[in-house]
Amino acid sequence: MMRRVLLAGGLTAVMGVGGLSGCAGMGEMAAGPVQPPKVELQRVEIAHYWPFYLDTKERRGSPLDLAFIFGVENPNNAVVTLEELRFTIAFEPGFEVNTVSVYENMSIPARTTNQLRVHASFDPYVTLLSLLVTGGFRLQQAGVKAPDQLKEWWDKVQDFGFEIAVTNGTAVFRTGGGAESMAYFQGTFPKK
Repeated sequence: MMRRVLLAGGLTAVMGVGGLSGCAGMGEMAAGPVQPPKVELQRVEIAHYWPFYLDTKERRGSPLDLAFIFGVENPNNAVVTLEELRFTIAFEPGFEVNTVSVYENMSIPARTTNQLRVHASFDPYVTLLSLLVTGGFRLQQAGVKAPDQLKEWWDKVQDFGFEIAVTNGTAVFRTGGGAESMAYFQGTFPKK
């Protein structure tokens, strides 16, 4: 089986696209229509935290590690397997700072919701570069320096004092019969 790279982030709404077809050999599924599995961001946790430090000359600093906990629901009458999960993470509206990919084979029993924990590490120097590429003009218009914005996020994340968004989320599932299905998701944490 081929594995794919996946991206990580938060989500509130899930939209399944595609369907599971070719379900010969999945007796229970053949009895009714197949529904795409659903992925929902349940919460974000701080897995590891260090006070903010950034040295742009040495290209190093204090990392931040967030854990994204997803509920993966199988609404069908037969087992499906999650093979990939991918999403982009944005701090506050529109500042994309990381993309996470996970190769994960996880079987989800019929009519069950499993939990999947995905860690996303944020190196301050790499996050600074991502921020300058995706939001440099917005920061400039607001008169904010990128390192100052990073420090604010590192300081506020302890209380989740800003919105963390998961965008461009995709999850690839496979049935026992080999049919593939893809679900699309997005969301935010904390939920408003």
